[in-house]
Amino acid sequence: MSIQIYALTDPHTDNIRYIGKANNAEKRLKTHILDSRRRNTPVYCWLRKLLDLGTVPGLVILREVEQNEWIEAERELIFFHRATGARLLNLAEGGDQPFCSKEQRAENGRRTIEKICSDPERKRIWQLKLRLSQALSKGHCNEATKGKMREAARKRPDLFGCWANI
Repeated sequence: MSIQIYALTDPHTDNIRYIGKANNAEKRLKTHILDSRRRNTPVYCWLRKLLDLGTVPGLVILREVEQNEWIEAERELIFFHRATGARLLNLAEGGDQPFCSKEQRAENGRRTIEKICSDPERKRIWQLKLRLSQALSKGHCNEATKGKMREAARKRPDLFGCWANI
């Protein structure tokens, strides 16, 4: 299975702003766009600015490599583009960095749950999303649940992303 090392480019200047890896770079771009609504790393802040202007970044496949070669290839490309003056938004040098320990992931999960549970509306929306995703994964979802989701999405579109149009 090959891995794509891709670049997100500024749509106005064509300058490379981010380098990443994916099994399918086009799908990964879509998840970057969805994630930009709730994450605050430099690449997601940049994506939000582009989206606010009604545009999206360009996508360029820099290299396709075998599964066991992607870490080295991504690091090499990030190093090369930084050395040539690219203002990359990558936080890490590539590969599987930054490593997030099991303890850190658990702490991040606890903080997320605390945030959800501290706001009754956010908790209700989270529960609705969970029930809907479970129903959809089983191949069915009743109209009452869809109606509740639509109502909640109208009230809090910032919490819904792609769910807002269900």
